[in-house]
Amino acid sequence: MTTPHLNMTHGFVHHIIRNQVDRDNYDKKVKASKGQEKRPLLVSSNKPKKPEQRHYVPPSHRDSSSQQQPAQKKQHLFKFVYEDQHGECHHLDVFKDDNARDLARQFGHNLSLSVPMTQALEDFLETHVRDKEAALKNNGTS
Repeated sequence: MTTPHLNMTHGFVHHIIRNQVDRDNYDKKVKASKGQEKRPLLVSSNKPKKPEQRHYVPPSHRDSSSQQQPAQKKQHLFKFVYEDQHGECHHLDVFKDDNARDLARQFGHNLSLSVPMTQALEDFLETHVRDKEAALKNNGTS
């Protein structure tokens, strides 16, 4: 008993072979043309490879005062760390001239804190910002 083989005389097989040969010839032409195009590109230019790119910052990470003066770096006062009921730690960097009410509302909204918790956070931030700024002012004058 003979096993069935592919009939090489069938037109379908000839069509496949012709496509493979055509594809190989096309690939050779493309490689040859790319090789010719690379020669003029070897001339170096004084332009930087990548221009200065601004990175996208999502709205939730933007700070309205930093958008107005991006070149001026704000002075870091302290980092507030809050551990929620699930044991996750949430960090809030507080900078000089930050508005405690806005920080507390945004932080409270992001973590779904109750109104009394947000108010307590606002009071805490106001006190600490005032104390840190006073300490910086006293250190700067002495």
